[in-house]
Amino acid sequence: MDAPLPSYEVPQGRLMPLLITVLFALGLLYSAFLFFRQTSLEATLEELHIHEAELARQISVLEEQDVEALFVAQETQAQFSKEVVRWSAVIRDLQRLTPVGVFFSNYGLSEDGSIQVSGLADSYDAVSDLILALNSADFFQGVFVPNVTLGTASDGRKIVSFTLSLTADSARRSAEAGTSSASSTSSTSSAD
Repeated sequence: MDAPLPSYEVPQGRLMPLLITVLFALGLLYSAFLFFRQTSLEATLEELHIHEAELARQISVLEEQDVEALFVAQETQAQFSKEVVRWSAVIRDLQRLTPVGVFFSNYGLSEDGSIQVSGLADSYDAVSDLILALNSADFFQGVFVPNVTLGTASDGRKIVSFTLSLTADSARRSAEAGTSSASSTSSTSSAD
């Protein structure tokens, strides 16, 4: 009556060798990948060392050739810094020497130290005082007023407009730029 149930048999010995063979093959492939990768990195590293050595050689050749040029360039730069006009100090001194009643409306500056200034004053005397003050300063030269015009403001007051040309002494200006007092104040004011 009861018939025995058929038993299920697990195949033995086939799965394990297949799994081991696949894992071994994957290990061999990964080892080959790592070997070629290391070889490639070593070749790249060798190329970088060769390139670094070549750059070091080129730098030493340039240093040998350009040492004299470097000294000449440094001397030129030092000479240029001695001759440069420090415009902030020039403007500060110009304003310091400007009498009350004179107002500068425009500054024109150039690399050679020449200055063009346009301004207004409340009288011819104020313009004259400005010219005297600038002529007495050691660091301004060639003070020239090519144009002075008397006009009338909208409220009826007389106003003198003028143009002024002068030159800043660059050697003195660059030497004084470091020692100029920061507390110097401007006496420039507009005409009332």
